[in-house]
Amino acid sequence: MSFNEAYAALASGRVVAVANSFPNIAFLAQQQPDTFALVEPPFGAKTYFGYPGRKDPDYASLMDAIDAAMATIKADGRMGEIQKKWFGVVFETPEKVTEAAF
Repeated sequence: MSFNEAYAALASGRVVAVANSFPNIAFLAQQQPDTFALVEPPFGAKTYFGYPGRKDPDYASLMDAIDAAMATIKADGRMGEIQKKWFGVVFETPEKVTEAAF
């Protein structure tokens, strides 16, 4: 069953809950608050979304610039504002993730 099918089953009452990543569920609850609710606190192993980058040294300055921009918007509060706008909640994010985990 896809997540879209699971959400439809939840909305129709055929299931009582759906587990997915916190940002995905938060976005859904933000978009349809009369139908869905976010259960907090999050549970399970912490994993994070990210942006892939090439390990090629030619791309190091680009990746460093992206990391710096992300650190800046996190430090000055814009990250929280963006999260609140799109997800309805502000959540913790790591400073940097260097190893992929699936």
